[in-house]
Amino acid sequence: MALPLLAVGGVGALIATAVRWVLIAHGAAIVARILGTLGLAFVTYQYVVEPVLNQLKQAVSTLPAEVLVWISALGLDKVISILASAYLIAAARNVVLGKRE
Repeated sequence: MALPLLAVGGVGALIATAVRWVLIAHGAAIVARILGTLGLAFVTYQYVVEPVLNQLKQAVSTLPAEVLVWISALGLDKVISILASAYLIAAARNVVLGKRE
């Protein structure tokens, strides 16, 4: 009965060694990529998405009250916010990374 436990222990040790090697070899690159992604997301939200969404909210607030009630009741305000945020984040990512699409 002890033989299967030894096999599992051997596989676990092998996996632990592989994970340790990956973290040692690529740990700095992984951390740098995570921090870069978080920084890009923060800057994009702070300086691109938030100002544009505020302008969009100001433009929508000039609509008649009946239209605003329908927009809110149908959830279009959330839909527009999500779509605008996604589009702006993708555009900012392309600008920062220099991609042309």
